[in-house]
Amino acid sequence: MRFRGLLISIFLLLLPMAALEAQETDMPLLVQLPQAEALEAAVEEVTSNSIRVKWNPPAGQKNVKISVSAEAPAGGLFAVECSRTVAELNGPRVSYEIGKLAPGVDVFILVEAGTGRKNFAAYLHARTAGGSGADLSSPVREVYMAAPDVLAVVLSGGDGQHLQNSKWSVALRDGTQLGILKVGRWSVPVSAPEYFIGVGKPNRNDVILADHHLFLHLERKIGNREVLDIKGPSGINFLLPFSDRYLQTPVIQVNQVGYNPWAGRRYAYIYSYMGDGGASSLENFPSMCSLVREYDDPLVGRPTIFDNLKISERSRYDDDAGGPVREINLGIVPPARDVYFRIHVPGVGVSYRTTVNEQSVFEVYYKAARGLFHNRWGQELKPEHTDWPRPAAHTQVYIGERLDFTQMYPKDTPMKGLRVLKGGYHDAADFDQRPMHTMIPMLLMSLYELYPDRFVDSQLTLPESGNGVPDLLDEALWGVAAWEQLQEEDGGVRMGVESWSHPPGYYFASDDPLTYWTYARHPNISALAAGLFAQASRLLKKFDSERAEALRRRALKAYDYAGRNAASPAYMLYGAGELLLLSGDMLYKRDFEVAWKAMGPYGAFNKIALQQPGMASFRAALDNRGEAFAMFDYLSAYYASPHAAPEIKTAIRDWVTRYSENMVDTALNAHAHRNPRPALSPMGWGQGSTMGKFLDVALMALRLDTLPIKLKQDILDVLSLSYDYTMGCNPAGRVYYTGLGARSVREPLHLDSLAWIKQGRQPVPGIPAFGPVDGAPGSAWSQAALKAFYPSMNEVPHALRYADVRVLVECNESTVWENYAPNIKLFGAILRPGLTPPEYLLPKGN
Repeated sequence: MRFRGLLISIFLLLLPMAALEAQETDMPLLVQLPQAEALEAAVEEVTSNSIRVKWNPPAGQKNVKISVSAEAPAGGLFAVECSRTVAELNGPRVSYEIGKLAPGVDVFILVEAGTGRKNFAAYLHARTAGGSGADLSSPVREVYMAAPDVLAVVLSGGDGQHLQNSKWSVALRDGTQLGILKVGRWSVPVSAPEYFIGVGKPNRNDVILADHHLFLHLERKIGNREVLDIKGPSGINFLLPFSDRYLQTPVIQVNQVGYNPWAGRRYAYIYSYMGDGGASSLENFPSMCSLVREYDDPLVGRPTIFDNLKISERSRYDDDAGGPVREINLGIVPPARDVYFRIHVPGVGVSYRTTVNEQSVFEVYYKAARGLFHNRWGQELKPEHTDWPRPAAHTQVYIGERLDFTQMYPKDTPMKGLRVLKGGYHDAADFDQRPMHTMIPMLLMSLYELYPDRFVDSQLTLPESGNGVPDLLDEALWGVAAWEQLQEEDGGVRMGVESWSHPPGYYFASDDPLTYWTYARHPNISALAAGLFAQASRLLKKFDSERAEALRRRALKAYDYAGRNAASPAYMLYGAGELLLLSGDMLYKRDFEVAWKAMGPYGAFNKIALQQPGMASFRAALDNRGEAFAMFDYLSAYYASPHAAPEIKTAIRDWVTRYSENMVDTALNAHAHRNPRPALSPMGWGQGSTMGKFLDVALMALRLDTLPIKLKQDILDVLSLSYDYTMGCNPAGRVYYTGLGARSVREPLHLDSLAWIKQGRQPVPGIPAFGPVDGAPGSAWSQAALKAFYPSMNEVPHALRYADVRVLVECNESTVWENYAPNIKLFGAILRPGLTPPEYLLPKGN
C-alpha cells in the first residue's frame, strides 16, 4: 500500500467546549501542538459529503482519533474554534470514512494513532466535491455565507417551496442552537438533461433540474470560525467546518481567471442577492478586508498578503443589480506569475481565487479564439489540434438564388450547382453562414493590424500553425475564405448559405444531414467582401505574396460589381478605403469621399454604429429599406492612407475622440459593476455579457495619430474593466464562457458541446453564451424552465435573468459574429506581445 500526504508531527490538545464560542474577532484561539512521530496516511476517496482516509497502522496500534478542522495549522499552532473530533476508534483499524460533510469545503484532517507507549500523527487535506456541475452524493450542492448573519444552503432538486417552509436548525460547536428568524429562497433552473444525441430523437424540454438557494437568516453573526451542525427537511444533516478564510462565497465578485497586470484600474465588488428577500443592504458587512494567498499545497495555509483594504460604497442602488454594491480597489496588488489569492471578507468568506498576471489574460484569449476555431465550416478537428475532435462538417453546398437571408429554403429546392465550401463559421446551434459573418474576419484583421507584434505563429494551436503566418491572421483568413468561395466570375459575392430547417436534433456538426444552398449575390455584401479581400491582401503580402495577389484581384472584381450595382455608401467606405490603402489609386480616394458625402453632412457619422450592428440593421440595408450603418473599422484604412483628405481625417479624429470620451464615461460611471454597455440599454442577445460589442470606437481611437494621453490610458483601463466584467466582475458573478473561471457555462446551446456532454465530457471550452435577457422568453420549449424560477425571471434583477440551461435559447446560445469575434478582439487588445500557450493549455494529442 502506497501512502501520500504531508506528514506533520502533531497532537490535538482538546480544550473545554465552553472556550469554543463564535468569535467576533479575527484572532483565532490557538494552541501549540505537541510532538508525535510521523504516521503514514493518505486521502483515499472524496465525494460531496464524505472523505475516506487510510493509514498504515503502527505496530501495536490500540486506538485512533480523527479530527477535522476548517483551517490549516499555522506555524505549529492549531485553531480549535473550527475543529472537531469526529471518530475515536479502537483496535487495528486502517481506514475511516468521515461522513455527513458539507459540499465544496476544505477539510483539514488530523489522524492520531496510539500504541500506549507512542503517539503517531498525520495531517491531511481534502476538499469535498460541490458547486456547479459537481457529482453529488446528497441533495446539498453548496453552502456559503450570503451575509455575516445569513447562511445559504443550495439544494439540488426537490420542492423549493416545501424546502423553504420546512424546519431548519443550525447548532454551534458547543451545541448551542442559533435562532433562525426566517428562511428566504431563490430557485434557478440549472439543466435540461433529458435530451438524446441523433437526428430526430425525442427530447424532453419539460424535465428541468433546479437549484434552490435557501437563505437562513440567523439571530446573530456566526463570526470568523465555527463548526456548524445544519439540519433540514428530507433527512438533510451535515457538518460545516467554517472558516471565513476558506469558505468561498459568490457575494464577492472577482475576475475568476486573472486581472490584467497592465491596467490602471482593477476592482472587485460586493453584492448579495437573496431571492424573495431581495438584495442585501450590506449594512452589517465589514468595512475592511484582506487578501490571502493560496498555495498549491493547501497544508501551507493561507497567509495574509495585503491587510486593511477598504470596502467602499460603489452604489446605493444599481439598476442592473437591484440593490447596493460595494467595491474593493485592487490597484495595490502587483503582478506576479503563478501567485493566486482570494479576497477575505471577515465573517463572510473568501472570493473565488484570482491573480494578476499576463498568462491569465492569454488563457482567456487562447480559449476564446479557439472557441471560434471549433466552429469552422468545413474543418476537420484533429486530435493534434483539439481534445474535442470530429470529422469535417458541411464541405459542400448547392447554388440557390434567395435574396432574403432571414428566410430558409423550401425543402424541395432543386439541388443544382454543387460546389465545395471550406471556410467561414457556423453558429452554435444553427449551421448556416449569413451576411453578418463578414464582420468576423474584419474584426480579427483589425485586431491584428492594431497590435501586430502581439500575434505570432503557433499561438493558437491551429492546423496552419508553423506556416510562418501569425495564427490570428490565419484564423481571419479562414473567415475570408468563405467569401472567396462565394464569389462568382462577375465579381459578385453571395450573402452566405442556408438550409430548409434548423438542425433537427442534437448531434455533432459533422453528422448534420441537412442540405445547404447559397444565397444570391448582393452588391452590399460584395462591397464588404472587397474590403475583406483588400485588407487581407495587404496584411498577407509579406507572408504569402501569391495568395495576397489573388486576394487583390478578387477585391477589384468584388468592388467593381458593388459599384455597378449601387451598393450602399456605408459599405463602399470599407471597400474603397481598403483598396486605397492597398493600391494608392486615387480612384478609390474619390469613391470613398463620394460615399462619405452621400451619407450626409457629417459623413459616416450621420449613421455610425456605436455598437456592432445587429441582424435587423443588416436586413434593412440588404432589403433597401434603410441606410446601412457604418462601422468604425470601415474608416480605419482611409484614415491611415497618406492620401486621405485632411478635413475628413480631422472629422474622423474629432468624432472618434468625442465618442471615446462618452464611452469611457459610460464604462466608469453608468453601472456599479463597471462595463461599457449604455445605461438602461437592453441586455438581450449578448449585450449584457459580450462587452466587446461596445468597444469598436475605443479600439479605433487607439489607431489615431493624436490621442490625449489621459484618454488613451482611460481607454486601456476600460478594455481591462470590460474583460473583468466578462470574467466574473458582474452582478451574477458568472463567466459567460465554457471552460473559464469557477462559475462557467456548463450547458451551452452548442451542438458539439451537448454531444460531448452526453459522452461524459465537459463542453468545448471557449464557447460564449448570450447571458442575461430583458424578460422571460415566450417560446414553448422554454416554459418549463421558466416555471422553475422563484422569484420569477421577470422579478429578479436585470443582470440575474439568466439560467445555464439549453432550452433557454436567448440565454445560452451564441453567434460567431455577435459574441465570439467581438470578445476575441477585446481580449487580444489587452494581450502582451508574443505570448504562446503553456503546456497545460495544449491538446493532449499535440
